[in-house]
Amino acid sequence: MIAYGKGGALETVLDSLHARPTGLFFDEQTTAAIIEAVEGFELGAVKIDPADCRANAERFSIRHFRDGLRAYVQSVALQFTLAPPAMPPVPVIEPVSTAAASQLDQDHEEADAMRVLAVDQSGVLGGAELSLLEVMKNMRGNNETVLFDDGPFRIALEAVGLKIDVLDGAALGGLSKDGGMKRPGVGMIGGVMSLVRGTLEKSRNSDVIYVNTQRAMVVGAIAGLISRRPVV
Repeated sequence: MIAYGKGGALETVLDSLHARPTGLFFDEQTTAAIIEAVEGFELGAVKIDPADCRANAERFSIRHFRDGLRAYVQSVALQFTLAPPAMPPVPVIEPVSTAAASQLDQDHEEADAMRVLAVDQSGVLGGAELSLLEVMKNMRGNNETVLFDDGPFRIALEAVGLKIDVLDGAALGGLSKDGGMKRPGVGMIGGVMSLVRGTLEKSRNSDVIYVNTQRAMVVGAIAGLISRRPVV
């Protein structure tokens, strides 16, 4: 795997820093960076064994996930007994009256009218950003997006007709994924609060705040608390 070194790829691809690598990363989303990575791969910059790739992929198998999740739930909630999964019942489809169908259409229209403010810390196109792009471009209504960095992601969102505001998210570099501060200081705290103010201003026109990344959740949660908007 030759992958952009961000997001989920960092957790699934093992680069040359590992004893049994399964791929290599490029650091910038540019043509030159991709060419350099491909040429490095072809020249054998990283020696990759197919058996190592298979072993790494098996970490994400359905069985491994199921067994790991079951063991975790049982370890933290001993009072629960997890029965084998049962087949879901077959739904019975009843005919819908004209009045009921009209009400369903009205309900759908009301749901579509919900105004969403999406918040993401990144300006590049990683897995989380591509997912958000698909969601936002298929949503109806007057929705907006706030980014804490500029880049290809902003261009992609604008290309599908979405309104984007880019705030300076340099302060988030001092936050860990779990929301803790790596290097707390007046400057970093001031930068985070500036992001909160910018996000808060945009949230006043929205019914719900959707936060797409973990570091951005720190900002979105505070903005939602102040604006009394639900945060997802």
